[in-house]
Amino acid sequence: MPNLPVFSPLDPDYNVSAVASFFHEHGFVVLEKALPELMLENLKNASGYIMRRIFEEDPEGSFGGGAGKLPHRYSLGDASGTKSNFHLDAYAELVDLPTTTPLLQHIFGSIEYLAAGSGGDVVLAGAIEYQSLHPDAIWGVLEGPVAEQEVPPAVTINFVLEPLTALNGAMRVVPGSHRWPERPPHLLEEPDWMQFNTLCPLPAGAAIFRDNRCWHGGTPNLSENFRALPNVEFFPPKERRMSSSPANPSLGWLDRYTMPWDVWQRLSPLGQYVSRHVVAPPDEEIPGQDFYSPGAILNIMPFLR
Repeated sequence: MPNLPVFSPLDPDYNVSAVASFFHEHGFVVLEKALPELMLENLKNASGYIMRRIFEEDPEGSFGGGAGKLPHRYSLGDASGTKSNFHLDAYAELVDLPTTTPLLQHIFGSIEYLAAGSGGDVVLAGAIEYQSLHPDAIWGVLEGPVAEQEVPPAVTINFVLEPLTALNGAMRVVPGSHRWPERPPHLLEEPDWMQFNTLCPLPAGAAIFRDNRCWHGGTPNLSENFRALPNVEFFPPKERRMSSSPANPSLGWLDRYTMPWDVWQRLSPLGQYVSRHVVAPPDEEIPGQDFYSPGAILNIMPFLR
């Protein structure tokens, strides 16, 4: 992406209000130095653990996961037996970080937003295909066209584990597309500027904030290693959703427990508060916890078969 702006919450001139305005205008924003070294290392190790479990069932990397179901790609959420990775401390602690929480609060205009789930995507070495542009799913009922919602129906933060380059499968985005009413073009119909609007170079430890409506897609990974972008997904405060429904967003997110009580207890007070809808009661087992399979989501949402 030409002149890709990257902001640092550690910069003395960092203005969180201005960064939130950039996000609302473009549908994404990148923060560097979002993860300290120890948390970055723990997240790398946890993501490596998940991938080893997936490879046990799919050593060829041929199953295909995520949007488009392309081979050599996986969804870290869809591969989990709970559709989330909140049972792993390295993922759960991402719900409240001193570098990301202030921006989330400005984006949502409140501290009443909800941590919904934790997944991400992986592209293996040798994935030569571009992934079609797509928005991510909006779990819930909205009043009026989704593009007209002033408050994002969901915000996803992807965390960069290894430096992203033009060769190792960096994400591409289409700025401003979160407010466009039309569907993304087919891959063969994309203009070049969309196909090459790649978020790179980015350093390890960076965070990519994305309005779930923003069109994005994967790129080929011509490196020798897999590229993982773990994420956490957040829903807006109930009073700021354009819906008359009293229910929380659902359909596989907030209608089941995904975070064990002992993991929840180790979070910060704010982390516990925003995760209150996904934590299991004390001593209650979570079905599917620590089960990994490329198609685990089909056990939770069989209508996707």
